[in-house]
Amino acid sequence: MTTHMTGDRLAAIDWDQVVLDLDAQGGAVIKRLIAPAECQAMAALYSMDKLFRSRVVMAQHGFGRDFSGGEFVMTEQRPRMQSRAMVLPLRQGDAAVIAVHHRPVQGTRGMYRVNLRHGVSHVRAGQRHTAGIIFHDAA
Repeated sequence: MTTHMTGDRLAAIDWDQVVLDLDAQGGAVIKRLIAPAECQAMAALYSMDKLFRSRVVMAQHGFGRDFSGGEFVMTEQRPRMQSRAMVLPLRQGDAAVIAVHHRPVQGTRGMYRVNLRHGVSHVRAGQRHTAGIIFHDAA
């Protein structure tokens, strides 16, 4: 992955829309952030334990080869209301920007905090790999 190509892709992202999507639903999709060859190169690194501080080994995670299923699912647990599930449709090379644990929501009596959970649905065919970058205490 070259810095120039990645920098161009990052500069092309509509960050205002990402912020709007995060505020509205707790998640946003950045399409084609990583090129297919870069996805394959990153997936090949996965077996090298010393490169990663920690790993979650789950066959249903993804960016990689052809697959079906394995959708990225978020659940918003709203007080005194039914939980709401949201599916972020990701394809190879796409990135999901999500609020990990809580997000503020405007209610009739002001702002309140809802709990968010995320996961991946069952992979019905094929194989998926994913990379996660977590920013703790990002404000």
